[in-house]
Amino acid sequence: MVGVEPLGAPDASLDGATDGGLGAPTYRTDFDDSSSWTSSSHLPGASTDFGVPIMGANDPSTAEVLFPGHPEYAATDHDTPADLTEIDSPERFSFGTFRTRLQFGACLPSEDVVEAAIGYFHDGNDANQNGITDDLEINFQVLCGTPEYLSLTVFTDNQDNPPAFRKLARVIDFASGDYWDTPSASQEGFTKTGNSAAFTHPELFDSSSFYEIGFEWHTDSLRFFIALGGADLDLWTLSDPTHIPQEPLSFIYNAWHPPTHWFPATGAADFPAKDVVMHIDWFEYFAE
Repeated sequence: MVGVEPLGAPDASLDGATDGGLGAPTYRTDFDDSSSWTSSSHLPGASTDFGVPIMGANDPSTAEVLFPGHPEYAATDHDTPADLTEIDSPERFSFGTFRTRLQFGACLPSEDVVEAAIGYFHDGNDANQNGITDDLEINFQVLCGTPEYLSLTVFTDNQDNPPAFRKLARVIDFASGDYWDTPSASQEGFTKTGNSAAFTHPELFDSSSFYEIGFEWHTDSLRFFIALGGADLDLWTLSDPTHIPQEPLSFIYNAWHPPTHWFPATGAADFPAKDVVMHIDWFEYFAE
């Protein structure tokens, strides 16, 4: 664990939440203020804020990540993560369990914004000495145009020149219960790998509700989950250490516009005409 301090006792009023039997968190924030987070915003009208009250939050304060609407922009305008709106923790967290409760913003089905909760570290080095620059990411991503799809991605390496990466990913369609996985760590694209009645929750991710998501991270395993009905539903588990980040990670929430809809949707994605606003109720970390 690197530089992590407790932020006080957890809120006992968490309705429908579960800590998975972990006890008190090592670190917790209700986002009353920005003292433990840094912010980035790049487009006109983009903003971040803290202590924002919103109906449905357990605590009368949330962090707000606002990605601005611009009806004058085309699908291919400002279409990279370079134009994101973001808050991130300067602190880095090692192995353990990460839980957060958040509300994803809405947009039209013809539009799209990637809304993400991410464990991340990148220093430009190649610590695993595989010839590709390290890029450590554990990603939950929901797109506002197709909120029924959840994208889960784990990077260990990624570079632009020459292009190379090592990642594994899963997409779950909560409308049907179908899910797809990447065929290998060095290939783009997805192969349908199954259907699960446990994954059939068409209400996910409604923009009027808050959802508790997280991951349990160890040197040799990584488990993604969502809390539903007071219990954790396992979404995806990795058990090969070569595909699991091995360095402490910062935690990040961000939003940005992609030029096309993400798999399994297809076609150009319009820039949102109205603001897409993500609210984060709380974040907890339980050290291993």
